Amino acid sequence: MQEPAQERLRPADASAAAQILQRIERNGKAMATGDTEGFVKVVADSETGAILGYHVIGHGATELIGEASLGAVLETTPVELGYAVHAHPTLSEALKEAALAVSGEAVHFYTARDRRQGAAPAK
Repeated sequence: MQEPAQERLRPADASAAAQILQRIERNGKAMATGDTEGFVKVVADSETGAILGYHVIGHGATELIGEASLGAVLETTPVELGYAVHAHPTLSEALKEAALAVSGEAVHFYTARDRRQGAAPAK
């Protein structure tokens, strides 16, 4: 069953935002359980990188949004969120990868452009 969840910090700022989408289909835990539909999206300010909000759709979304909400309360940066410990395999790794992608530091980020060009996922 698809679960939706979101945490919006400053929706008025979203027009000048970068949106980083991490698909659940590439997540190890999702592949192991067969629940590969969905995504984690981090919305960040294009200039400062500050996180403006999160959107999560898919199995476990209601579990993942708790970490996003805590990050919002503590005003974490994408790098701080990404460098926090995320056990493997867990769905929370998708949130980590999306956060690190804001600053170009994602390790397991695989884009639609990569798929169209026949590239292998980044390792």
